[in-house]
Amino acid sequence: MFKLAHEKDLTTSFDMQSDPQDKWNMDFGSILPHVDLFFPNEHELLKLTRSNSLTDAIDKITPYSNVLAIKRGANGSVVVFNNTSVQHAGYVSPQVVDAIGAGDSFNAGFIFEFLNNKRLEVCQDFANKTGAWSTTAPGGTTAFSTLKNAAQYVRDQFSHAKATSP
Repeated sequence: MFKLAHEKDLTTSFDMQSDPQDKWNMDFGSILPHVDLFFPNEHELLKLTRSNSLTDAIDKITPYSNVLAIKRGANGSVVVFNNTSVQHAGYVSPQVVDAIGAGDSFNAGFIFEFLNNKRLEVCQDFANKTGAWSTTAPGGTTAFSTLKNAAQYVRDQFSHAKATSP
């Protein structure tokens, strides 16, 4: 499916989710070259690549991925593209109500900016903002009433976390 979409010049993204059987036997070498944006969280990436460190997991997956955006929860994110790795410390929520949907909100924020042809660092920053913002209300989407003034809202409500290396 990803190969066909890629052949038709469609933008593709993939958020793999957890493996309930804990086998993690996805053939990422044949799938990821056809995926524009790959959105695993850190735990999923470590399991998929059978790695003990994020650095090792990144080294194993980047030969097959185009843009790798790793969600790290309260630790922000890492985006890897063109042999470049960008660590974003994320945003610290003033009050976490519910983390359900934060990863999906991260993906949506990243994709929104990506489809608007923004630099990947801008996509990553907005993704971190939308992921953090989603935690301020119950459920995955109730925090978002409109996109208007979203960036200002996040700047006013959240402090930027200190950067750490992956």
